[in-house]
Amino acid sequence: MKKVLIILVVGVGLTFGGCAGMSSRHISSPAKPGANFTLAKSLLEQVFSGYKNYTREEFEKLLSLDFVPLRPEFLNAVKDSYYAGTILEIDFFIDQVLAKADNLSVTFKWEKKTVPHDTPVATLSRGKAEFLFKNKNNQWLLYGVKGNIPF
Repeated sequence: MKKVLIILVVGVGLTFGGCAGMSSRHISSPAKPGANFTLAKSLLEQVFSGYKNYTREEFEKLLSLDFVPLRPEFLNAVKDSYYAGTILEIDFFIDQVLAKADNLSVTFKWEKKTVPHDTPVATLSRGKAEFLFKNKNNQWLLYGVKGNIPF
């Protein structure tokens, strides 16, 4: 009995201990995986990719024409943030996904590591935001943001 217990304890220790040193860049979430979670992850990846590879014309295509609060102000804030420094990393961690008809609400935490142009020191910023998406003509568009905007 002692041998079985020792083998079990050692096996569990190796299993969890072996995973402890692994680093992951994947999105983790307390939200339950499913079709809505997969859609939310894909939509956030599109928005963040559009930001990391910013051109105003391409980023505008991700936004609904009825974007709230003000579309032009949001686009200017994204532009200013992009040109303020070099983006080293930007990650998000989905907390909650709510869907109703053609609307999707995604609440998430984010981390962004950048190097501002005026200093060689990298900075890490964090926050929590909610992105609201609408499906218009079979295309999901960002139509609202709340909270700490990652841009």
